[in-house]
Amino acid sequence: MSSLETAKVSKDIFPSEIHRVAIDSTGRVGSLYDGYRDCILQRLEFHKIEETFNITEPRQCELINGQHDQNPNILKIMRIQEELRLSLLLNISKKPGTDTMIDYCQPINKCTRFIQYSSLKREEKLPDNPANIKIVNRLPTFSTAATHIITKVYFGVSLTVILQLPNVPNTVEAIDKVLITLCNRLQNHQSAYLLTTYEKNVLEKIVHTRVYSNIPHLKNLTKIWDVCCLIQQNQCYLGTYPISYTLRSMKDFFSEYDGGNAQFNILPEEFNEAIENYVFQLIVSMKTLENSMTRDMPKFLCEYLKRQFNNIQTQWLDVKKKFTNEIERLSNLVVEIRSCRTNNFMIHDTLYNNEQMAMQTSVTDLTQYLKCLEKKEYFIRNLHRRRFQYLNADVYKIDKTDNEKRIAHKLVNDNQYYRIICSNDCLNENNINELEKLISNLTEELKHNPNLYLIYADFSNSSFPLANMMVLQSPKTLLK
Repeated sequence: MSSLETAKVSKDIFPSEIHRVAIDSTGRVGSLYDGYRDCILQRLEFHKIEETFNITEPRQCELINGQHDQNPNILKIMRIQEELRLSLLLNISKKPGTDTMIDYCQPINKCTRFIQYSSLKREEKLPDNPANIKIVNRLPTFSTAATHIITKVYFGVSLTVILQLPNVPNTVEAIDKVLITLCNRLQNHQSAYLLTTYEKNVLEKIVHTRVYSNIPHLKNLTKIWDVCCLIQQNQCYLGTYPISYTLRSMKDFFSEYDGGNAQFNILPEEFNEAIENYVFQLIVSMKTLENSMTRDMPKFLCEYLKRQFNNIQTQWLDVKKKFTNEIERLSNLVVEIRSCRTNNFMIHDTLYNNEQMAMQTSVTDLTQYLKCLEKKEYFIRNLHRRRFQYLNADVYKIDKTDNEKRIAHKLVNDNQYYRIICSNDCLNENNINELEKLISNLTEELKHNPNLYLIYADFSNSSFPLANMMVLQSPKTLLK
């Protein structure tokens, strides 16, 4: 059996120190930390906190090219620890705002650029030897959910910028040159204001900019030059924002701390990675579906394909419910493993069970249904462009008892001059050339008879047994 089949957790794996990116900026030295859920709790007061200013570690600024057709895990790009990434993806901490860390689901391609920048300003920490630490307010009980204490905080600036460049080779090359210049200036303490007017105009051609940072003011900026200028303008206060935390076990500070939270396990790397990849792809699929659901297609479908639109809404609610249940199931499992309540589990059973299969099937079915409707939307819009009116035969209650005359009577007024193409999705798929010929011929006829009323009647959801395409004509003679 491979290592991905079975993973066992050893008891009482409690590293002396672990590190976490400061996703939650409220942490300070002495803050209690729930390692099971990766969230910050209340803060203890200590007599002595050491503080260091003017950290000599150099600034880092790196420009990275995107790879072709990727779905980016922004948390990986930001180099967040794998355990914390999993907590964020599963929303274990239930901390408001953390979902914005994983809301970028646009495809990454050769025209995507990432800028990684970090600058440490200062640190605060407790003395390295716990024996030298005096706690002002000891915990009254050990019922707290804390597993760790934050013993060191690094302050400064950390950001990841995602840039989507236009797919124009010469423009991409020009933008890259300016971005390299900007990165060099940031890293070498040089002013971004020295960019020429030409260089600034080149940056204006960037299609999309998204900023992820520990500095709130930076997150809302939409131009990379503004980001660089804000960093350089506000060096004095940027040292007030945490970048990362160092955590130590509660046991190091409270010898009597032997309750349920005294044990803390780190998931085996392969198990953590398997869950992370599965959950990330699931989130990408859900956000892709949501984007399709919220753009202009629903309004279009509601007008022309009301039954299909209602079906989509029902399926979407079902998929969201399954997604919520699946995330909750995995969240509970991860917390149980970290807290040693579960110490023997199988990756295959966790990720390839009935719940997972039902979830994947629902997502796949809805995705396929939406693709079919998007194709139908394109078809209807093309009919409109060619002066055809689209009618859904199902709405007009056409059934198997109707003949051609009754069908025409239900679809149009008796005093209209018309040509009605009757077809359905299956016939269209199997007779593409015939359909195009019918549409082209009637479009040509319209040029000679401007009063002609062209209709496409869709029998895809009708109970009428349409065996072949047919064209219904007005019984009246058209005047040319």
